[in-house]
Amino acid sequence: MRKILTLLCVCLFALPVSAQFDDIQWGVVGGLNYAVLVGEDAEDAKEDIEDALDDIKDLEGDYKRWIYGKLGFHLGVIGEYELKENLSIVSGLQYSQKGYIGKVEYKYGYGNMINPQYGFIYSSEEFEHKARFILNYLDLPITVKYNLDNRFSVFGGLLFSFLISEKVKWEMEQKAEYDDGYGNIITDINSDSDTNDNFDHFFSQFTTKNIDDPKGTLSGYQIGVGYEFDAFNVSLKLNKNSNAFESDYGDDNQNITYQLSVSRYF
Repeated sequence: MRKILTLLCVCLFALPVSAQFDDIQWGVVGGLNYAVLVGEDAEDAKEDIEDALDDIKDLEGDYKRWIYGKLGFHLGVIGEYELKENLSIVSGLQYSQKGYIGKVEYKYGYGNMINPQYGFIYSSEEFEHKARFILNYLDLPITVKYNLDNRFSVFGGLLFSFLISEKVKWEMEQKAEYDDGYGNIITDINSDSDTNDNFDHFFSQFTTKNIDDPKGTLSGYQIGVGYEFDAFNVSLKLNKNSNAFESDYGDDNQNITYQLSVSRYF
């Protein structure tokens, strides 16, 4: 894979050498990302969450636990070389934010539930735990673009992603209200957070096996459609990467990233 990647990079950046500089359109590109977690092990985690929700659905209170997509952005440079009429190669380098969000929250009303150790009466309890799993990459797409007419186009090709940074930001808050036995309602709030945890340490807390660091180089593909007007291009893209990291369920965890991009050619 490393040899193939090196060859593709050489071919990509050697292309302008054999072409007239005026034939290459250069520009900047940026926009929004929405990354979702997929893969066999990711689906196993989601199924366990659904089973847990089924087990407690008869309990009084509100309980939510799920894996959510993560918003982010991408920003970088873009180059387009016309092979022939209506057909061109498009590539570039873009900083791209990916990952996902995990969240657990519940709220229970206990009524007159006496704590046997301390004697006070609980009335309610709330708990929220949110973790942001952050994966930042330098994306290298190499796509072939076909212009359907003067405005619309379709494109698709290879995508290589190089990990720049990874981090897990989590925060927890627990709030309990109880009667101290003298008619006073006491509110007790406990909170904790960590903004500098990493993937291998976070998931190692839930398993006895060794957890590897997220992979530094990913392969995949990119497909999309675009609309051009003047020197601008608005496009919708779908990026699919190979296995990105290992969790306590396994290493079949991937990101599909939906992108809304705006590029400006000079």
